[in-house]
Amino acid sequence: MAKHKNNKKQSKTDHDDLGSYGILAQYWRLISGCWTYAGDERKRVVQYYVMFILANAIFMTQPYVLGELINALQAGGDEILKQSLFWLTLYVLGTFGFWLFHGPGRCIERMTAYTIKKNFNLKFYDYITRLPLHWHHDHHSGATINRVNKAANALSGFAETQFIYLQSIVRFTGVFVGLAFIDVYVSLALFVISCLIFYLLTYFDKIIMRLNHRINEREHVFSAALFDYVSNIQNVIMFNLSQTTEKHLSGAIQSWWAPFARAVVLVEWKWFLMSMLIVLSHFLVLYLYIAHHMKIGAGEVLALGTVVAIFQYMLRLDGVFAAVAQKYADLVQTHTNVYAVGNIVKSFEDIGIRDDHLPVLKVKKGEIHYDHISFAYKKAAAVFSGFDLNIGARQKIGIIGRSGAGKSTLVNLLLRFYEAPDCRITIDGQDIREISTKSLREHIAVIPQDTTLFEDTLMENIRFGKLDATDKDVIAAAKKANCHDFIMETTEGYNSMVGERGVKLSGGQRQRIAIARAILKAAPILVLDEATSALDTESEQLIQESLEKLMEGRTVIAIAHRLSTIAHMDRLVVLDAGKIAEDGTHRSLLKKDGLYAQLWKKQSGGFITIEQPEEDAAPKKKAKKKRAGKK
Repeated sequence: MAKHKNNKKQSKTDHDDLGSYGILAQYWRLISGCWTYAGDERKRVVQYYVMFILANAIFMTQPYVLGELINALQAGGDEILKQSLFWLTLYVLGTFGFWLFHGPGRCIERMTAYTIKKNFNLKFYDYITRLPLHWHHDHHSGATINRVNKAANALSGFAETQFIYLQSIVRFTGVFVGLAFIDVYVSLALFVISCLIFYLLTYFDKIIMRLNHRINEREHVFSAALFDYVSNIQNVIMFNLSQTTEKHLSGAIQSWWAPFARAVVLVEWKWFLMSMLIVLSHFLVLYLYIAHHMKIGAGEVLALGTVVAIFQYMLRLDGVFAAVAQKYADLVQTHTNVYAVGNIVKSFEDIGIRDDHLPVLKVKKGEIHYDHISFAYKKAAAVFSGFDLNIGARQKIGIIGRSGAGKSTLVNLLLRFYEAPDCRITIDGQDIREISTKSLREHIAVIPQDTTLFEDTLMENIRFGKLDATDKDVIAAAKKANCHDFIMETTEGYNSMVGERGVKLSGGQRQRIAIARAILKAAPILVLDEATSALDTESEQLIQESLEKLMEGRTVIAIAHRLSTIAHMDRLVVLDAGKIAEDGTHRSLLKKDGLYAQLWKKQSGGFITIEQPEEDAAPKKKAKKKRAGKK
């Protein structure tokens, strides 16, 4: 719920900022967005803009042509047939000319919109993957996905309907130019009334815009909650939370009813008043023309064709008003949706990882040194302060400690999941802050406690360890990880789908897939983060066999609460409150009878057994003899 509140607060801030832009500024920003994400196809944007302008310029000549045709018919005379043919031909050519430019322009526009959407999605996916892990912890993934999807759809929707905005601009201009050829005073009068109508539209739509902002905020909160519940559907079912969660979702939906109802009423008032003003403009303009003509014409016959032309121009202007009334709100909503992802862009600019230009990591030995590092999570107490740890080349080290001791933080800092300026960590003497993050992670294989898989085939899920690996390489890695047999037992073998997050596989099977990935990756540094903690004895034994093969010739950092799984490591480091409490082998630490010995005694017999050193087994034999003597 905390993340939902954070997203609501962030959304409100974003909308407040967006509301400061005027309608022309919003339109220009959307055009700029289309231009940016059109990429290599920007010339197509120019192409269809020119085609739409030409198409609508031709279209606006038709009222004048129609008026002249009627005037020719009204005038009569010997040339009536010839003049009629001329004006009719121009009328037909006008329609043909419009579609000659409009049709191909629309095709180019829609194809370019596809490119814009594709580039937008890929760009924001790149932004998101380059943001540090703590950003993802602070932002709900459902809300983030919803924002990006809505922004991509909004921008592509605008990109493929730009002809509406362009034709409105050209036709609005064309009306007054055409009327000026007929009567300048009529043109000026209509322009004044048009400005009044536009003012009315903008007044109402500004209020509607603010209401839509409020609705948008609540939609993001609803989407985040829905994503949360669906992704945790097992818990919802197991704890009978369907009614509770449904009630919460219902409340989230209901929260936008009030602004929605008010917006609906305002929209209808806007259309009513605009329609009345348009009809009034027809009355005033036609009456003004007739009265003005009768005054200066001294009783001459009124040219009906000119009246028809004026009326036709006003009808086209009505179409512009209708488009503006409809598209103004759409434009504002589109702008809101597109730039609601501004927090992602700003976060990327502030803390995004942009280090591809840095040198690549070169690992020869695999020696790791935490050089007096200091680190704290935001405003929390320091996890490490002046912490120092050296891990030798190809050394296998186990990290032990109570919860909160800093075990996982050590790994997160090594992988640069958190940007920490006071953390100097070197690999073979190379400061990881001064090498590209991509190359760093290419040299480290991680097997986490809870392995989640992509909704893809078993073959592709293993291949993620090394994208250019052949099928033969994948199968070889699967055999080494002891997962070839269970894969072949599935209906389609390596082509079997694993389901969302790998739900079709057991925990042990998913872990073995993760090991196969690591084997395929063949990275010189291996991190095991509670890799066997949640497995049954049989699965753990299989995985331990696979891990032993994988660890050969590599620097290994293993985090574990089950001490039996790492007792055989070259070295064990016991952490306590961000400091090294003990450091040594399993045997030497038991002799010290310190914190490690206490933890070992508590776990003795509680987990799977491993071959114990003689000095550890001896006390147990003596204890058994004493119990036998008592009997």
